[in-house]
Amino acid sequence: MDQVYLAGFDTWADKISNDEYLQDCRSSTKYKQGEWWIADCDGRVGSSLITYRNVFGLAPGCMGIGSVATPPEFRGRGRASHLIKQVLEMKENALDVAVFLFSEVKPEFYEKLGFVVLPTDLQKYPDSKCMVNCSRETLIAIKSGQVQTPRYF
Repeated sequence: MDQVYLAGFDTWADKISNDEYLQDCRSSTKYKQGEWWIADCDGRVGSSLITYRNVFGLAPGCMGIGSVATPPEFRGRGRASHLIKQVLEMKENALDVAVFLFSEVKPEFYEKLGFVVLPTDLQKYPDSKCMVNCSRETLIAIKSGQVQTPRYF
């Protein structure tokens, strides 16, 4: 798991040492509540993400994607996009109605994968954009408050 955690070190470490960052990740209760997905690249982590269900205020039938990370040496090769597409295919097969994610990067990356940035009045965290991948009908339900947006994960 250390390889998975270190994929996002340069983005999320926030001026702490490698060892401190790994210790934080290893003891994270948030990370223990999800299921990790890893794209293998010759025995190394090519990209990774975590999926969540039934936590962080995710409504029944909704899934969350978090901690999307690709090690610097593998970036720009489509590995994260491929991994996200696999998770979205799983959503379609499991009949989930919506997949949420929070992004601190430019939303265009996720928009290419079918995610939509939720309106400002539904944004609860100013440093991150809440995005969703769902049907038009579900998006209307989210915008009207019939489906609640989750807490940050």
